[in-house]
Amino acid sequence: MFRFKEFITESYGNVFLAEAVSNDDKGKLFELLHAKHMHPEKTFPTHYRDEISGKSPEETHNAIKTRISPAEYKTIDGHARDSADRMRTHLQEQGHNPAHITHVAWTSNGAKDVAKFTGQDDPHNDSDVMYRFKNPKTKKENHVGVGLKYGSQKEPNIRNPGLESLEKMTGAKTLIGRFKAHKKKVASLGYTGSGEENHKKWKTEKTSKRGKAADASKLETTRNIAKDMHKALSGKHSDELKDYVRGIVAAKTKSTVYRMHARTTHNEAGSKATHHIDEPSKDIENHLSNFSELMMDKKHSGGISVVIRGKRKSDGKVVPVLQHAIKGVSGPMKGLAATTKLPGYNPSKRG
Repeated sequence: MFRFKEFITESYGNVFLAEAVSNDDKGKLFELLHAKHMHPEKTFPTHYRDEISGKSPEETHNAIKTRISPAEYKTIDGHARDSADRMRTHLQEQGHNPAHITHVAWTSNGAKDVAKFTGQDDPHNDSDVMYRFKNPKTKKENHVGVGLKYGSQKEPNIRNPGLESLEKMTGAKTLIGRFKAHKKKVASLGYTGSGEENHKKWKTEKTSKRGKAADASKLETTRNIAKDMHKALSGKHSDELKDYVRGIVAAKTKSTVYRMHARTTHNEAGSKATHHIDEPSKDIENHLSNFSELMMDKKHSGGISVVIRGKRKSDGKVVPVLQHAIKGVSGPMKGLAATTKLPGYNPSKRG
């Protein structure tokens, strides 16, 4: 919910204190504490990339912890502990004995990390945390993953497909080309280093003429990408649009993957949280069952959003079913990806 996971290349988002833990940091903290509470030894998980200035999961946890109050940390830790209890119950109900978990990994880099942990390529698996099970009798191992969504938003960001996936799934063949053109524009402005180097330089001068020009190029690029996607999706009939929604929200994975939304009542210490868990495929079928047909607007809005609409069975109204927003990652110097929300969707309450 709080981070872009795929950028231009792929293998296939209130603060607690004025000083600042971002939503992204709170999401990381929740993920790490969930993983710790799920670990059989109650220790921090295995990881495959450093998230904050080269820090390990424990160091990342400690860095965020120092920037929030003890009461706020206690609240997030309580939500993570409750999420682990709820997950163990759900796993047991689905035939996965939580007592057989032998290892836990923080797979914050999506499919690349998942492959390192499981030993198999699983390109659509963007789990935040993976559990390894080992049957004590047969010694057979298997893996289960979970995508964790944490925060007060009623409609969390479900997934962040990159341009390669979006080109393939929409049929628009111009998306990566538009991003490459943006990169050339940025280079012509004098930003000729790596994405990270350019980002650091841009941050120091983003209100300058050059910085504003780079940002304007990004905005134009995201608008054009959204327009191209709208045009491509407009050529699909209702069943094809439903398949697109399924593919975006619940792409098939080799390992079993669940999605948990830990929704808080607010973003302050002492907030309560509810936990919804299900397989993404079940959630999306539940959502799509509310609509008799899907469609696109005749004309794109001109903004950075792409909206698939549907005729609601209950009252015949045409309302948004899925909404993408094409966004840059921390400014105009890094990659582009699409956030994905399901407007108006209320998942079934399973605890």
